[in-house]
Amino acid sequence: MLTIYAVPVSVYNAKLRILLRHKGVPFSEQPPPGGYGSAEYKSLVPSGNLPAMVHGDLILADSEAIAEYIEEAFPETPMLPDTIYLRA
Repeated sequence: MLTIYAVPVSVYNAKLRILLRHKGVPFSEQPPPGGYGSAEYKSLVPSGNLPAMVHGDLILADSEAIAEYIEEAFPETPMLPDTIYLRA
């Protein structure tokens, strides 16, 4: 299961919630352990950025990188059209 570390009011996190729900990907959303910027959180996510995703051994801490990963890792329900013309 994917774990997303975020704060509820983040628009960057809202983008991920929309994507994950559209694709039907199960996920857990949690506040950063120890709070934002804490040493405990930075031991998991060295950059300390939010949102961050943990999926198995992979940790990503940029909402755009996370969105691209989710789009490719779970292709069954694509978020983007097939062609560059349609995406434009």
